[in-house]
Amino acid sequence: MTTPAHERSCVTHGPGIRALVALTKPRVVAANAAMIVVGAAAAGTLEATRLTAALLGGAALIASATAANQWYERDVDARMERTARRPLATGALPPTAALVLSGALLSLGLAVLLRWTHAGGVRWAATGWVLYSLIYTPWKRWGPGSLHAGALSGAVTPLLGAYALTPTPGPLPWAIALYILMWQYPHFLAIGIRRRSEYALSGLSVFTMHHSDTVHVLMARCAVTLLVLAGPWVTTAGAVALWVVSCLPLVNAAFRPARHRLDAWAHELFVASLWAIVLLSCGVLALWGAGALPGTGSQ
Repeated sequence: MTTPAHERSCVTHGPGIRALVALTKPRVVAANAAMIVVGAAAAGTLEATRLTAALLGGAALIASATAANQWYERDVDARMERTARRPLATGALPPTAALVLSGALLSLGLAVLLRWTHAGGVRWAATGWVLYSLIYTPWKRWGPGSLHAGALSGAVTPLLGAYALTPTPGPLPWAIALYILMWQYPHFLAIGIRRRSEYALSGLSVFTMHHSDTVHVLMARCAVTLLVLAGPWVTTAGAVALWVVSCLPLVNAAFRPARHRLDAWAHELFVASLWAIVLLSCGVLALWGAGALPGTGSQ
C-alpha cells in the first residue's frame, strides 16, 4: 500500500476520537484511496456500488495497516521528531487501542469487500495488508530490504481497485501497478536522504542508512530510467502519451547534478515524484472520462 510522505504529525493528539483517527494516518488513507479509483478507471469501469465498496473496504484495510504499524513502531516514533507526537508515542492512547482498532478495521474492510466487490479485490486487499503490516513494517528493523517490500505493498493498491470492480480488468491496471512500483524508489529514496539524520536516531535499518549517497542517486536514476522504458508496455496511444508526460518531472529532477547539493537534489526529486503521481492519476481519470480507455470485463 502506497506509503507516501504524508505521515508527518502536525499537532499533538489528545485522547479520544482525534487520537484514534491519528492512528489511521488519514492522509495516507486518502492517497491510497485515490489509487483505488485510478486502478478502477484503468480497468474501464467506475460502477458506483462496487467502487464505493472498494473505497470503504480498501480504506478500512489501509487504516488497519497504519494502526498496526504505529503499534509496532511506537518506540521508534518516540525517538523521531516528525513522529514523536503520534498518540502511542506520547501515551495519549494505550498500545492495545491500536491493536483493537486495527483488528476491527481489518474485519470491517474484509467484510465490505467480500459482500460487495469481486473476489480478486479481496485477495489484493489482503495481499497489500500482509505486505505492509507483516513484512514491510518489521523488516525496517532487520535490514534495508524493507524498501522493496514497501514498494510492492504500494503497487497493490491500483490492482485492488481494478479487481474489486471487474474480474477481468485487462493489462492497463497492471501497467499502473508497475508504474507505482518503480515510482516508489525515487520517492522513498528522496525521503530517506532528507530524513537520514532522524532515521539515524530511530534505530531503523532503512536503505539510506546502509549505502552511500552515490548509491542512492544511482538507484533513483536507474528506477526512473526503467520507469520510462516500461512505457511501451501500455496498450493504448493515449495511455502511452500520459505515461511519458507523467515521467517528465522525475526525469528532469533525477538527472540534475546531485554532487555537493544532495539535500536540494532530494527535495527536488521528492516534489517531482508528487507531480508525477498527480499527473498520472488525473490523466487516467481524464482518459476514462473521454472514453479513451477500453472497458474490459463485466461490471
